[in-house]
Amino acid sequence: MKNKLSKLSLAIFTCLTVGCTVPANEEGPEVKEPVTVEEKLNAIDGIKSVTPIEDKSETFDCKYLCTIEQKINWDDPNSATFDQRFLFCYSPKTDIVTFNCGGYAINSAYFEDDWGTYLSYMLDTSYVDIEYRLFGESAPEDFVVTDTKYYDQMNSKNASHDFHHIVTEVSKYFKCRTIFTGASKGGYTTEMMAMYYPDDIDCFVSYVAPLCDGIFDVRMGQSLFTDIGDCKYGKEKAKHIREELIELEVNLLREDYREYLLDKAFSKEKEIDGPKTTLTDNEIYELFMSEYGVTLFQYGDFDFEVIERINDLSENDHLYGDLKRYYLGEMVTGCCTRYIANESTPYFVQSYMEMGNYCGYFDGLKEAGAYITTSEENEKWGIMKSVLTTEQLNTFSYDPSYRNALINWYNTTDTELIKIVGGSDPWFYTKAPETTNPHIHLYVSICVLWLSLETYK
Repeated sequence: MKNKLSKLSLAIFTCLTVGCTVPANEEGPEVKEPVTVEEKLNAIDGIKSVTPIEDKSETFDCKYLCTIEQKINWDDPNSATFDQRFLFCYSPKTDIVTFNCGGYAINSAYFEDDWGTYLSYMLDTSYVDIEYRLFGESAPEDFVVTDTKYYDQMNSKNASHDFHHIVTEVSKYFKCRTIFTGASKGGYTTEMMAMYYPDDIDCFVSYVAPLCDGIFDVRMGQSLFTDIGDCKYGKEKAKHIREELIELEVNLLREDYREYLLDKAFSKEKEIDGPKTTLTDNEIYELFMSEYGVTLFQYGDFDFEVIERINDLSENDHLYGDLKRYYLGEMVTGCCTRYIANESTPYFVQSYMEMGNYCGYFDGLKEAGAYITTSEENEKWGIMKSVLTTEQLNTFSYDPSYRNALINWYNTTDTELIKIVGGSDPWFYTKAPETTNPHIHLYVSICVLWLSLETYK
């Protein structure tokens, strides 16, 4: 274990010490240089605000929430602009800055906490968390998530230029070595940044970085019926876990329990002023159930013995039969909604247009005896219909050129990329095709979560 971690640490260290983007001792222009952290942040081109944040942690000396003006369309000199937020956390212990983009909004709950990435803690770096365009407060004032306006500019090329602007300005004033990292969508974002602006950063580290093969990628759902969990639990135990989870899904999809389970599933839905999906309640519920087992694998925290006991409850006994129905109802309480509008809508728009997405996988459930009413069309389109409006679906379409460009980059780049994926994470099955390019360093975690750096490869 220690040796494997040392190899990963060495790979990061090598990237940071060879061909540094901005050497720590490089002289600046012969003008009066800003001195304090706050002065340097205020000197950044396009900066709109620098707000100190009370920091209760011991990791960083100071924190600032910043906003910077960015173009909606970087190819248009006359483009409209928006204010993008980023959190700057300063550590004087090294001259390294870790830039992180999760691909979503930055969470204000973390502002006062001891929050960063594993890499920033491991290397004692300063830390910059960047909010992705059209998420959180990083959007034009007239942006509405259920509209179509501005989404045509929500692509990785524009987003990478956003990051390029921030990285360039921070590097100019802090004379730093740099890491760019992110997980899940942020991992994909990291790799796109490496493709578009390889010279901006000394070390790129992506986690998960799914690369779906279109908007109907079934590989995640199929993994519950093939080999997910093998690398963590071993083939025999993983097979038993998968079988129990499939049996659980079949129980949750039963026709004789359906009315009761639907009532529980929608029981916490609140009326909101927003559009609803065109899917039926049964289709919404069945779509959620088709993801249930792989979702448990993704987050890793489930009590397998409880699932076994629920599956084993006898329905021939009136008491145990009622108890089984009750426990199944508790598992799905509040899981479904008929409404589309929420903070995740921009993610699904970008998935529909560029990143691709998984779709429900029903064939295995049908073979296992599950009661399914969803039409063949909605087995494919269900997820997109549950998260996007009809107008959005009709306005946009999937463009495979981003995926194709990234695959070509994997095979031809001389930029060093450290890529970490979780072997028992269902998103593992959507990772990019492996390459023999020696500049792409792949580490596969044996754990369920990608965060662990315990590796077998």
